[in-house]
Order: sequence, then C-alpha cells, then structure tokens
Amino acid sequence: MVDTNFKSNIPTHEIKLGNGDIVVFYDYITTGESREIQKMLIEGGKFNSETSKLENISASTFLGIQDKSAKFVIKEVKIGGADSKEFTQEWLDALPVELGNTVYEEVNKVTQAS
Repeated sequence: MVDTNFKSNIPTHEIKLGNGDIVVFYDYITTGESREIQKMLIEGGKFNSETSKLENISASTFLGIQDKSAKFVIKEVKIGGADSKEFTQEWLDALPVELGNTVYEEVNKVTQAS
C-alpha cells in the first residue's frame, strides 16, 4: 500500500517552552507548502525585476505568512508535556508574547532553510 501521508516521513524535532509545553516541528516544509508561501509573498509585495527582490511587503502579509508557515511546520503540541494535541492557531495566539516569539523564531528557521 502506498503511503499518501507524505508528512509522516519528515523527521521532526522538539522545543520545550518555558510553560512546559513541548512543540514538535517538522524539519522542513514540502515543495507544495513552499510554493504556497511564495505565492503569498508575490501577491503581497512588488517584484523589482532590476534587483530580483520583493519589495513593499506589508506587515499584515508577513504576519499571515508566518501563521500559514506555523500550520505547515508544527506537527503537534504536548500541553504541559502531556499527550500530543493537534496544533491550532488558537493555542499559539494564547501564548504569552515571549513564548509565541520563540515558536515563530523556530518556524522562521525551518521555512528559511527550506
């Protein structure tokens, strides 16, 4: 039987937050996920053909990309180190800013490396 859940084959790593929650991250995003993020960047900014760089990306576009990336990168959360729970944006939004920033920093590392 063919495994159609390709994400199940992606290695993971964990980070323990100061509140005891453990966040399980995929080590990389898929090509399809990367292209979704690229589409959001292109739609939210202006491509400068002379410099080959995107410019004028709004803060709201950037934050939307981070939230979408979190959904791609975070496999699960172990609340208080207990049983795994599916990641939700609501969980992330409810964290104190310092802990949320720690999560987003890791999300950025994974997506930038991909």
